[in-house]
Amino acid sequence: MTVRPNVPQIAVITTHRSLPPAIKRHFKKSPQTITVHFLNLKSKDVAFSIDDLPEELNDSMIIWAIEPGESALVNSILKDYEASIISSNKDTLCEELDNAVTYHPYLALTFQKPILKYVQKHGRKGEENEGAPSFTQKPFSTFNQTEKEIVYYLFNGYKTEEIANKACISVHTVNNNISRIKKKLRVKNKIEIVKRVVEVNRASV
Repeated sequence: MTVRPNVPQIAVITTHRSLPPAIKRHFKKSPQTITVHFLNLKSKDVAFSIDDLPEELNDSMIIWAIEPGESALVNSILKDYEASIISSNKDTLCEELDNAVTYHPYLALTFQKPILKYVQKHGRKGEENEGAPSFTQKPFSTFNQTEKEIVYYLFNGYKTEEIANKACISVHTVNNNISRIKKKLRVKNKIEIVKRVVEVNRASV
């Protein structure tokens, strides 16, 4: 598996009772310290449960593995801290764990579309916003063409590999551009990039 040597600790939090052994097996040869936490919760309890997590997790790369039907948890998870969120589907677990580490913070495609729909829906005080993002306002007006294309594809729910194919560039180039975009916008993850697009579009109306 791919690991990040500069991250000493990885904490995986899952709502799926049978996953911890499989997660530990996957990270068996990892140089990082791995901890796995099982949370038996419902979406209404997630905010309380997040606040109740051990403080030592603050220094860890956090990965949530949740059921596809638990997409309602994503907003609460991303509200206060940076985390990768993947599906607890055992068929794709190993691949998704690798993606979560390599592209942290990573949001599995399963959970991207509901979140983007939420952002677009609430971006104009509850009105639906399905138009293309405008790049005429700052800070987007200073972006180069590649950065604008990547923001456009993120806005429309594409994941990294799909953006690379659409823009005819490498995945490495996409990730480098996303890192620069996050720095320019002073945001932590891809969802916040999309939120900023919505905010700027709303302000320009």
